[in-house]
Amino acid sequence: MQRGVTVLATAGDVSYYRDLVTRPYRIHPDEQQRKPREPKFQLIDGTHILDDGSQRLEFHEYDFSTHVDELVLPYVPSHKLIVTADQVYVLRDEAIGPASGRERAMHRVVKERKLDVQNIMQTWFLSRSDSQVPYSVLEDKVRLAEEKEAAK
Repeated sequence: MQRGVTVLATAGDVSYYRDLVTRPYRIHPDEQQRKPREPKFQLIDGTHILDDGSQRLEFHEYDFSTHVDELVLPYVPSHKLIVTADQVYVLRDEAIGPASGRERAMHRVVKERKLDVQNIMQTWFLSRSDSQVPYSVLEDKVRLAEEKEAAK
């Protein structure tokens, strides 16, 4: 922020980020502490698109996950790829089981926004997961969760 970078954030995250960049760091002050600069934010409200003419990156905000109040799903249409952070876990050493609430929320965003997704980029549990998995794995997990729910 000290360099003037605009941070994309949901409305609920702005106060948290503002606190991070304005609180004092007395032991090891960074450049922002030494030369404070007012943070700049751009809100992600619904869908936010970055497009430089050669690549498009979409950010889809949603609030119906069991994880936190506001989430953002990054989507790269040219690669038919979503980036899931800790919302989806497909681990190499575990059998595919029913989708969690977070995974079902992610699937719901893709479905409701009609995103053409073929792959999921995982950024969590990297030592136990592949960096990309087919989206069909998440669809299978959701199907298993629905079957489990219907059997109750």
